Amino acid sequence: MNRKDKALKKVNGTKKLLLSVIDNPQNYKNISTIKIALISQGALANYSDEEIPACSLNTLKSACERNLEGGFEKLDLLRINALKKIEKAIEQDKPKNITKSGLREKNQELIDELYVTRTENLNLS
Repeated sequence: MNRKDKALKKVNGTKKLLLSVIDNPQNYKNISTIKIALISQGALANYSDEEIPACSLNTLKSACERNLEGGFEKLDLLRINALKKIEKAIEQDKPKNITKSGLREKNQELIDELYVTRTENLNLS
């Protein structure tokens, strides 16, 4: 697979993922890698899974300009909307008061986030 095909696969896969997150945020609210990828443009470019290869931000921008109607601005708008939908879904599920179960849930979220961060740091080294 050459670079252009890989970039096209990244654009199409990312767009499909973002639309899926917007339509069904409840399915993605507990997946920390996706939540982290939605935080910034660079994190989205670096995100990869079985169907979506990682690439640099500049590669993603230029591939979007060539292959996506609306260009990178549209993809970034989808990213921002997906992030808002996930945050809203998380807020709806959070307990209103600080309870034991709420603190346990928060603790598990932090442990999961720490695991993802450690894994990413290990991949960088």
